Order: sequence, then structure tokens, then C-alpha cells
Amino acid sequence: MLLTTVAGSLPKPSWLAKPRVLWAPWNLSGAALAEGKRDAVLVALGEQEAAGIDIVSDGEQSRQHFVHGFLEAIEGVDFDRRVTIGIRADRYKAEVPTVTGPLVRRRSAHGDEVAFARAHTTRKLKFTVPGPMTIVDTLADEHYRDRRRLAMEFARVINEEARDHTRSLNRTAQYEQSRNERKKVEMRFAHLKTHHHFERMRLRGLSGARDEFHLAAIVQNLKTLAIRIWPPPPNTPAACVA
Repeated sequence: MLLTTVAGSLPKPSWLAKPRVLWAPWNLSGAALAEGKRDAVLVALGEQEAAGIDIVSDGEQSRQHFVHGFLEAIEGVDFDRRVTIGIRADRYKAEVPTVTGPLVRRRSAHGDEVAFARAHTTRKLKFTVPGPMTIVDTLADEHYRDRRRLAMEFARVINEEARDHTRSLNRTAQYEQSRNERKKVEMRFAHLKTHHHFERMRLRGLSGARDEFHLAAIVQNLKTLAIRIWPPPPNTPAACVA
């Protein structure tokens, strides 16, 4: 069965940000803004759950912009030095921040947001982080002056962010459940490889993998049945039985 999810951000409530405006400014500030963001996340989660979505997201309600929300946590990106550039191959123009020094990530950009969303849903949760090429296309650079090097530096800080989120999963019940299930699956794979020389899939796709596992299970059941019906003579080496 295919699981359903959403792509991209969800519209922000009008009390949080101005509708239908690119990179709309917040309508709240201070503690009210922080509370408003959390309320908007709860609304987004509730709407997805009511619609029957299997893998929900926070709808990017806490970010003014998909990319810039991540960049706010990165040292070396100056939001006070904005310039106007063409974005997406000059499809539109926008004011963007400027890279003025080495990129340094001192803290998790979205750790608190992920933790809040995870604590308020029982569904599977996904959280989006921009890729290096998307970031490079959405800001100016006065430090590296090399798009490839800049992209590689952002790849490094994105990797650091992803590792933080992965480590945070270690403290959840979902991780422990996944870990236990993985152990069971890995043991079955090891048994197939060791005792049945099942080293790789020969049929492509999920349906092919399912068919191969069914065939392997049938062979194993037939072997077990044969041993029980015709038990081997005493002192027979196990290799002969197999």
C-alpha cells in the first residue's frame, strides 16, 4: 500500500502572515509570534490528519521562507545585506541575504520545530530541509565567489543538521520500534544468505522482491516439512540435511 503525504508548504493563516505574498512578513512579533507559529503547526497537523494523510509535516508554518528559515541559523549569512537577484533562472526577482563569511552552524536550525511537531502527532512525520543547490540559487555570495565551493559548504552544514535530527530520534519510542523490527529483518536476511545462498535479488521492483521472498519461504517450509517427515539418520552431519 502506498502511503500518502504532502509536497511543499501549506498556506499560513492570515493572522500569522499576509496571504498570497512572496516571503510575507509576520503579522505578529515576540512571544506572540512564537505562540502563533506553534498554533499554526497544530492547525496544519490537524488538517492533514483529518484528510487521512499518512506522513504529515509541519507545513513549514514556522518559516517565513523554505530556504531562509534554514539560513537564519547559519553564521556567515548576513540578512542585513540584502541584494536583488534573479531566482530560478531569472524567472522572478527577490531580495536575498548575502554570504559574507565562512559558513558555521552553531545550533540546530529546526530541532525545536521538529520536536514540537513530533510531540503533537501520532502519524509518521517528515520535515523538509533545502538542498545545497536550492540554497545557492536563493542568496548572494561575496565570500566564496565560487558556486561549486559554496554548494559544498552548504552540503556540509545540511549534513550536520540531518545528523542532529537523526540523533534526536534515538530518544523516541518510534526509533526503538524501528530498531527492533530492523533486527528481525536483518536476522532473516542473514539466515537466507548463510543457509540458502540468497545473496541478491534477481527480480526487479517491489513485486519481484515479494515473489522472491515468497519462493524462499516456500523452499524453507518444504525443507522443514521433509526433515520432519523423513528425519535424518542419527549422527548425520547437518550439511547433508541441508
